[in-house]
Amino acid sequence: MKKIIALFLVVGMTAVLFASCKKNPDSTDTSTSASTTESTSGNTSTSETTTETTTKGPVVFVDPQIIDSLYYDYIIRTVKDQDTNKVVGVAIFNWKQEKAKSELVFDSEYTMQDGTKLPVLQIGVGQGILSFQNELKSITVPASVDKIAKKAFAFCSELKTVNLSEGLESIGEMAFWSCKSLESISIPSTVTEIGTNAFAGCENLRSVTLPRAFESQIDNIFEGCPSDMVITYID
Repeated sequence: MKKIIALFLVVGMTAVLFASCKKNPDSTDTSTSASTTESTSGNTSTSETTTETTTKGPVVFVDPQIIDSLYYDYIIRTVKDQDTNKVVGVAIFNWKQEKAKSELVFDSEYTMQDGTKLPVLQIGVGQGILSFQNELKSITVPASVDKIAKKAFAFCSELKTVNLSEGLESIGEMAFWSCKSLESISIPSTVTEIGTNAFAGCENLRSVTLPRAFESQIDNIFEGCPSDMVITYID
């Protein structure tokens, strides 16, 4: 009888242990599942934050001196006096590609939106405004312009005629670099500065008129031009 009771006790204890073991894994799984859910929720929150950040637009830097008008074929940049910081004129900042023509006569003045008229003082601002324009054949620069900036007309391979006016003072570096169709150029007596390689690579340039002050700079200004190029100096 005692053996039978002992047997029942062993079986009962075994059943209790089995139930206990079965319950613990369930509890552990539930905890793990909750932890996973919490972690996933955390990731979702992070993902949303990242998305919000990346969908913001890029920072755009606007130069208030650059003006684009529908009434003109080019974009301008206002020129200010260094001492007074007042606007005294405009520079042609860039030519609208779709408005490029074979013959260009630059304006001598520009009308602002408020009706104010300002002189066009400069062509280019240190970058090509009509570089690589193969259709450009002729340009006329008015007397109001005192500076043609660096690379303004570089690689305009069909540019054949350049009309410069008295009043021009400066021609920048590589301003007419590799204008291979240019055959002659007359530089006004008012010009006091011509940058290095201003007319370099103009392989068909045969006739040049320029102030005698540049006689010692010929090799730098006209590098790569024909050796039989005729130069006429003006005093």
